Amino acid sequence: MAVDGAARTWREWLRHAFAVAPQGSCSPTEDERAVVAAVCQFVHRRGMVAPAILMAQSSAPLGGVGAQSLIFLQPMLEVVFDRRSLELWASFLARPGAIEYFCRTLEALPEIATETSPPSAGNRG
Repeated sequence: MAVDGAARTWREWLRHAFAVAPQGSCSPTEDERAVVAAVCQFVHRRGMVAPAILMAQSSAPLGGVGAQSLIFLQPMLEVVFDRRSLELWASFLARPGAIEYFCRTLEALPEIATETSPPSAGNRG
C-alpha cells in the first residue's frame, strides 16, 4: 500500500507540476487597479491604444519575465517613476490574466475626440 500511496503522490505532483491559472482569472487589488488605470490613461492620452494592445497581447506569454525585468531595472526607473507604482505594476504583471485585464481596461476607455487634431494633407481640398 505504501507503494501505491507514493505513486499516487508522484502522479498528483506531476499532474500539477506545470499547472497555471486560467487566463481570465486576474483580480487586481485596489492599488493595482489604480496603477492600471493610470497607465491606461497615459496610453489613451497619447492615442496609442491600438499599438499598446498589440504589444501587450503579443508579449502576454512573457508577462512574468516583464515583471522580473521591472524589478531588476527598478533602481534606474525610480528616477522617473514612483517606487510604489513600479512595485504594484510588477506584481500585477506577474499574475496570469493580467495582460487580458489591462487590454480590457484600455479598450473600455472612451475614444479620443478628433476635433482638436489638425487635418491631414490628404483631407485638404
